[in-house]
Amino acid sequence: LLCSCRKELEYPPKKESGHVTFTVESMTRNSQEGTFETGDAIGIFAIEPITGVYWGTNNKYVFDGSKFKPATDDDDIIVTKGTDFDFYVYYPYNPNQADITGISHACGQQNDASGWINSDFMTATYTDAIVDYSIPLTFKHMYSTVEVHVNKNDGVTGATLKNVKYSSRINLLTGAVTTDDSRTNLNMYCLKANDNGNTIFRVTVPVQTLSAESNYVALSGTQSIDL
Repeated sequence: LLCSCRKELEYPPKKESGHVTFTVESMTRNSQEGTFETGDAIGIFAIEPITGVYWGTNNKYVFDGSKFKPATDDDDIIVTKGTDFDFYVYYPYNPNQADITGISHACGQQNDASGWINSDFMTATYTDAIVDYSIPLTFKHMYSTVEVHVNKNDGVTGATLKNVKYSSRINLLTGAVTTDDSRTNLNMYCLKANDNGNTIFRVTVPVQTLSAESNYVALSGTQSIDL
């Protein structure tokens, strides 16, 4: 008796592999304004915890409008379904980051919405089993936003937070943040301008303690006032 199959099967069965992509629920930046936009990039560190081997070191993934996908073939992370991998992610992407325990980020001047949003820093981790290669991310904001309300606005058009720490290093493995001691004056973003006499300014900075004796808020416009 001779029998045949339509296709030959391997034994043991070959493990299924796939290309990793990343999604974010609603694509929102949460406490910052707006959503992720096409072209936004995140940095990925992928580690096999059993061996400690890195399958990705600061691989660049770019948002295409619905998912974060590898920027180049070299950035593409291919893993086996059901295997154990840990993913450590940060935003915004910086090509100079190579040490997962010391990702550096510095705030810039925040005269407009773009400067304010880009000064933010977020991280996410994923350590569950890989099911369909589309990995959901929940980002956490590592920086803080200071908000200043000016009531009965009399010609105030700008605000600056003085003598503030503006850079830090983040350990993606532990979540620890080390704020650098260097200081600068940061222009604040005008979130709401002269709405019924009220104006709101915001600035995003690393976690730190502000002091009324050293961190003045300088208002500018028809006259200059240090608060």
